[in-house]
Amino acid sequence: MPNLSRQARSDAAAPALTVPAPATAPGSAAASVPAARLLQVADHLSAAPYEAHPGRFDYVETRRWETDPPAGGTAPASPPSASVRHLAAWTDNQGSGRSYELDETHGCTLERDESWTQPEAAPWDGPLSSDPHAVRRQLLGPPPNTGIDLFGQISELFAARVVPLPTRRGVLRMLAGHPHTVVREGAFDSSGRAGITVTTTVTTPAPPPYDSYERTLTFDPAIGDLLAAGSTDPDAGAADPTVAPWHRPGLRTYTEYLDRRHTNNRSTPQPRCSEHEHSTALRPAGTSRTATHDQAANATDFTVLVEDTTYLGVRR
Repeated sequence: MPNLSRQARSDAAAPALTVPAPATAPGSAAASVPAARLLQVADHLSAAPYEAHPGRFDYVETRRWETDPPAGGTAPASPPSASVRHLAAWTDNQGSGRSYELDETHGCTLERDESWTQPEAAPWDGPLSSDPHAVRRQLLGPPPNTGIDLFGQISELFAARVVPLPTRRGVLRMLAGHPHTVVREGAFDSSGRAGITVTTTVTTPAPPPYDSYERTLTFDPAIGDLLAAGSTDPDAGAADPTVAPWHRPGLRTYTEYLDRRHTNNRSTPQPRCSEHEHSTALRPAGTSRTATHDQAANATDFTVLVEDTTYLGVRR
């Protein structure tokens, strides 16, 4: 499968968890919780509506905001303008697929629409595991795998596959044991969907300003899907939670996962632009067309974007 756009590199059924409404609202600070909370969430995940509709292709769709980090480590006086792209991909494991990319920054310009018949290898090709250790090996590949951004690989996994429920549990259980992370409940993505976030700082051998950045993954606590993935300058300071992520100081990338489904051909749905929000403020909770509690009624509305780092051994 070609590069989706500068990409990074059987559990028993559990009773449905009644997730309490967060005490916070968009614009409020999320509360830190022990990492073990991810184990509780994983144990009580329920199936997603799209899992009831099989199909040959895994279809995922995303919207991505991106800025270049400031040179010399100096923070700009105001947040730089972010480019916005809409991406989608159809993938099967039998050698067929399609991907497209629309530039929403410049009037919904089609930048790429290509199909292929011979896939390139990726660590997550084939059946996905449910065991946390096996999931980690599948994401990072065989040793030596130092220097590979695990959080970036998770974001790409959810951009390339309709991740089954047992694997979603395995991802959360793996992150519960990952060192140097901060877990917060009562967080929201840019569409107002409530989530639980996992944040870590990634250090790379690249020269400044690319040598360090903070990664945050936002998961739906009811079904375990990835709602959003972001990377920011770790020296940018605390962000104003009332401001949309793409307008916060220190933004590098922000990816919103908007549509995920199975389909039997590479022509549906048709390429389109997103309902792009230009506002600097967050959308109120519950107003998103893909809000978590609307998924059962809108099983076809749920979308995905990819992170901006390329690693050796990852499909391009």
